Amino acid sequence: MLRQRILVSVVLLPIGLALVYVGGLAYIVLIALILGLAAWEYAQLFRAGSFQPNGILVVVGTVALALGRGINGFESADWILGLFVLASMLFHLLTYEREREAAGTDFAITLSGALYIGWLGAYLISLRTLPNGLWW
Repeated sequence: MLRQRILVSVVLLPIGLALVYVGGLAYIVLIALILGLAAWEYAQLFRAGSFQPNGILVVVGTVALALGRGINGFESADWILGLFVLASMLFHLLTYEREREAAGTDFAITLSGALYIGWLGAYLISLRTLPNGLWW
C-alpha cells in the first residue's frame, strides 16, 4: 500500500507542480479536481461512522465553488451556495420523510463539507491570482 502511494506521488507531483507553475485554467481544474477528491473522501469518512451525507452533493458543491472562484472570483458564490443549500435541504428532507432520524445531522455534514473544503480550498485559486501568486 505504501509503495503504491509513493509511486503515485512520484508520478503526480511533477505534473501538479507544472500546473501550479503554468497557472490559468489548468491550475483551476487541478485545484477543483483535488478538492473534489477531498470532498469525496470527506463524505466516505462520515459514511464509515454511520452517517449518510450525500457524497455527490458534497463533491458537486465543492467543485462548483472552486470553478466559480476560478472563473469570476466571488461573483457567482451567492447563487452557487443558494442552489447547493436548497438541493441539500431537499435531499435530506426526503430522507427524513423516509424515516431517517438523523437527516438533520446528515444535512449539516453535507453542507459543512462543501463549505469547509470548497469555500476554503478555493482560496488556493484566489491566492494564485494575486500579484506574485506563484511565489505564495
